[in-house]
Amino acid sequence: MNTESPTSSTYSPEFAELLDWCTQQRASGTVNPDLVPGQWNVFGFAEATRVLSDPATFSSDFTGLLSSDPELMLFTKGNFVGVDPPEHKRLRTLAGKAFSPRLAHSLLPRIEEMTAELMDSVRDQDTIELVGNLSYPLPVTVIAELLGIPPEKRGMFRDWADKLIQTGGQDGALPTEEQLEDFKPMAKQMNQFMLDHIAECRAKPREDLISQLVLVEEEGDRLADEEIVGFAALLLIAGHITTTALLGNAVLAMQENPAAAEAIRADRALVPSFIEETMRMRPPVVRLPRIAKREVELGGVVVPAGSIVAAWVLAANRDPGEFADPSEFVLGRTPNRHLGFGYGIHFCLGAPLSRLEAKVALNTLMDRYCTIRVDPADRIEFYNPKSLVSVKRLPLAVEAAR
Repeated sequence: MNTESPTSSTYSPEFAELLDWCTQQRASGTVNPDLVPGQWNVFGFAEATRVLSDPATFSSDFTGLLSSDPELMLFTKGNFVGVDPPEHKRLRTLAGKAFSPRLAHSLLPRIEEMTAELMDSVRDQDTIELVGNLSYPLPVTVIAELLGIPPEKRGMFRDWADKLIQTGGQDGALPTEEQLEDFKPMAKQMNQFMLDHIAECRAKPREDLISQLVLVEEEGDRLADEEIVGFAALLLIAGHITTTALLGNAVLAMQENPAAAEAIRADRALVPSFIEETMRMRPPVVRLPRIAKREVELGGVVVPAGSIVAAWVLAANRDPGEFADPSEFVLGRTPNRHLGFGYGIHFCLGAPLSRLEAKVALNTLMDRYCTIRVDPADRIEFYNPKSLVSVKRLPLAVEAAR
């Protein structure tokens, strides 16, 4: 058990302030009105899980509140994170036939190979930059290979990913009209790229995931090309951005919790538990918005119909009513029902792949280096934690294992 000790080297001031705000808000009530009229914030674990597990009351479909621009609508059409039952079940069932946990685990040899290649490129260095050297290229390459994207076209993925992060809500639970307008050119570019790629796979199927999605069928039903575009966008977000965040957050957690770091070096069977506790303490996505479809009592207050309800994952994951010693990093915490990968019907489809990549990456780092610490001579760069709890840049001082 390690007491979390935020330092200037591992916590951005904005993240520390956000944690304090969540704690203060939860102390005054598990469900509170936001400063923005018509929005409510949920800070308790029980209340957050209710919101995330009751799509009949709390809808994930925001199409009525966001821009109806054709490019933006196409971009979200097959993204079942923003779809309610029964359409959600149809899309997730079809996508899940191709993108299954079995597929994720079949990628283990290739993930190990890619990780080794990336670390070989910095073999003789005593400093590395984790994001550029490993935590970005590993998941983006895995997703690009899965989708059958040629290597020379993968450079666009980072631009797309950065724009997606910038479009996420910051002060409010939803992106602003200005953010959506700024996002439209990228959405158009990605839509056309993916539609062209899907057409190629339909004309000449290959072994990649897009070709499988084109062919997958359930009782005569198939995914339309436009729906595959939305699912590909979801993979880019869930399978790449959040995994990059998890890897950086896990390395920060190793520095903050040296006893836990030594424990997983000594017993690699503890690495999955370390990953889960990292996801609890530093969930990449701090809040998940829903719309109340009817007036509902939640946490002792009445939330009006039509309200935007934000389930604060960051706060729920530190609720003392669910987690003993919630501000401590507890290796081997059992149970650990954190909401870092979501909850209910929208639980992250890519969670098995993300966990696998993180496990391989952490084990490889520990195999290669006997010392891994934030480089005191350099600086970390962070994203705005309201958009993504992640490092943009993480310089490390390392010592090769003998």
